[in-house]
Amino acid sequence: AATRNASRRVVRCAARGNQTRARNELSMRKPEYFRSGLGAPVLALTAVGGLYYLYKRGQEKRSRVFIEPEDRKKVVILGSGWAAVNLLSNINTDAYEVTMVSPNNYFLFTPLLPSAVVGTLQPSSIIQPARRFYKDVRESRVKFFEAACTSIDPEAKVVQCKDDSPIVGEKSTFELDYDYLVVAVGSTPNTFNTKGVYENAYFVKTIEDARRLRNHILDCIETANLPCTSEAERKRLLHFVIVGGGPTGVETAAEINDFMEEDISRYYPALKDDIKVSLIQSGDHLLNTYSEAISIKTKDAFERQNINVIFNSRVVSVDEKEITVMDKQTKENYPLPYGTCVWSTGVSLNPLAKELIASLPEQNNRRAITTDKYMRTKGAPEIFAIGDCGTIEQEKMLAKVTDLFVEADTDKDGSLSLTEVKEFSQRIADVYPQMRIHAKNIPTLFAKHDTNSDEVLSLDEFKELLKEIDQGLTTLPATAQVATQQGKYLATVFNKHLHTTNDLSSAEAFQYNHMGSFAYIGKNDAVMDLKQGAFSGFVTWFMWRSAYITKQYSLSNMASMAFDWTKVLIFGRDISRQ
Repeated sequence: AATRNASRRVVRCAARGNQTRARNELSMRKPEYFRSGLGAPVLALTAVGGLYYLYKRGQEKRSRVFIEPEDRKKVVILGSGWAAVNLLSNINTDAYEVTMVSPNNYFLFTPLLPSAVVGTLQPSSIIQPARRFYKDVRESRVKFFEAACTSIDPEAKVVQCKDDSPIVGEKSTFELDYDYLVVAVGSTPNTFNTKGVYENAYFVKTIEDARRLRNHILDCIETANLPCTSEAERKRLLHFVIVGGGPTGVETAAEINDFMEEDISRYYPALKDDIKVSLIQSGDHLLNTYSEAISIKTKDAFERQNINVIFNSRVVSVDEKEITVMDKQTKENYPLPYGTCVWSTGVSLNPLAKELIASLPEQNNRRAITTDKYMRTKGAPEIFAIGDCGTIEQEKMLAKVTDLFVEADTDKDGSLSLTEVKEFSQRIADVYPQMRIHAKNIPTLFAKHDTNSDEVLSLDEFKELLKEIDQGLTTLPATAQVATQQGKYLATVFNKHLHTTNDLSSAEAFQYNHMGSFAYIGKNDAVMDLKQGAFSGFVTWFMWRSAYITKQYSLSNMASMAFDWTKVLIFGRDISRQ
């Protein structure tokens, strides 16, 4: 009996020991913040954050103007690019009847198209359905039609549309009437009427362009690898020429070069020595809209990567197997055999925008639709033009120098003090945005043009000051950053003003805020141009990728991009044709 009791005690102790060990093991599996007693605060903060988000979302919905459906003005948006989707995602759909018309039912993250060409990113990672940009999709009354607008009638306030997809119904055309029309149709590649570009070159403008270019590059590789291909033909096929030294051209050259060195050379070692990447630039430096330091850094990086940059040259024609290049210094032409030609020399006006300009006598700019500071089209105030297809009219101050001098001379002594010029520059900044750009430099400009050093400006001296400021007058660049800000701005105009009146006199004018520019230059290196200075290197490259991930409009795209980049880092790019 004593033995049996002792055995039971041993079993009970063992059981208690196992339970204790199990509890200890379980506690070890818990995250550190739970073991340290931070679990409850973390959960509480998460819950509070979620409740705060729901509260702010509800507050925003309650504060939005609501208009009965039968009384809502009709807003038709043409396009699904940067400007259009930012307008769509911010406009109050409880106050307007909104319709979007675009030949593409998706939004494309265009800055990363060069990465999609070579497989650094999958095409699906940089596109998003346009319908996702509706706020509260299930409740939204927004209509989306996948069609192309073929004409605009400003007088009748009607747009004609056509289904240009491969599958067309019994009737492919329809018309929409509008109270307000937003033209955000983007732009087309600018070929400068160079012979053979459309027939023989490739663009990096759409997702279809990226797919076609990728398949062509891989076709060149496979053909060059055949045993029946001659040495001269192999070298021609493996010569990849990019025309244009702007951001798209530079990034495309960098991505193709990475693809060749990191992936193609590994799978096709016999072709490695014959692969060549060239970039033709009409000017004497790359990325001419960036700072000089950035241009020098990019040139040096391309030299290290053996990317052949041909400066001060212009393409005369693009034949099937040969590019004719003119040296701008010697004026001599010479042939350049190639296998792939990528054309990225800027943008030109969309055909629909051209047609609209031609129909309005008030339009005198043939490069873009001219608008006022509220984005209203000159000659048709019910039509707004945003993004690449529009440009804001900026009046030169020099044309009204005498009137402006009188306005600035507040003490009426016939001259302007520094204080008067400063105050004047602040008063007219909305009418003359170029003055806002130079606001911080007014003391320097004042001293420069005060030629007799009497600490006041005469009319002639003031005229020279305005002349210098007007010389810096430029149109906004056709970039995603500009289009994004214009789309958000126009949504604010609609939400605050246009649901009840057409008067925008109390609205603020559009002001572009440049946030800086990135460009990828190959080999995990990037450049960044900010007001604070120029930056480059691995850290800048990491910031470039981080910035573009955070700029995505959905968690799905963020995850897809991160996955694609990680997959390429571990396994390399896919070299199969799609």
